[in-house]
Amino acid sequence: MKNKTFTQLKKDAKASLNSLKLNELIFNDDNRYYTILEFIELHPSFGEKTSLGLRGFTKIKQGEWGNNNYSLAIIDSNDQLISISLSFNKSGNEKSNVLKAFRTAVYPEIAKKKKEFIENETLCEISGKIIGSYDNLHIDHHELDFKDIVAKFLKRECISLTDLKINKIGTTYHIAGDWFRNEFIEMHNANTTLRFTHKYYNLRK
Repeated sequence: MKNKTFTQLKKDAKASLNSLKLNELIFNDDNRYYTILEFIELHPSFGEKTSLGLRGFTKIKQGEWGNNNYSLAIIDSNDQLISISLSFNKSGNEKSNVLKAFRTAVYPEIAKKKKEFIENETLCEISGKIIGSYDNLHIDHHELDFKDIVAKFLKRECISLTDLKINKIGTTYHIAGDWFRNEFIEMHNANTTLRFTHKYYNLRK
């Protein structure tokens, strides 16, 4: 999946949407949810449209005419439907790639936290239940969400998301320049607490 092209991701997402019945709801226990998510999170408006959370997806009818006039809709935390188009160009990925660079910057902190995890013993800090295996593990940003930390950092530095220079090394995006990267890591560590969660509860919070 990591090696899929933008075109293939889009094709798979559309196939998943086409397989849905009208108004059928899918959540993260359905493989089609992840197929759609993998592509739609590249959408330039994804952050804005999921600002109230993401519970799942559904297929809605747009307009009055045409047998294939359907659209994807996000189901937010309040069970409201928010239409989002699968028709966007690869050029819209710039902001998404910058966010990936921010995540790369703090990956060592995430990896350090994961080393503290003990299979079949560590508890989910949302449900209080045993997480079980590494496959169920999510490391969650508590107190301040990751996207909010990024927004706070950009505001402090008086720059926009697309102003920040990034480098692509292989398939990974990195913040260019040690100063910006180190400043962000420092702000990240000072403004959030990482916690262990079961992926089921983390994706539904």
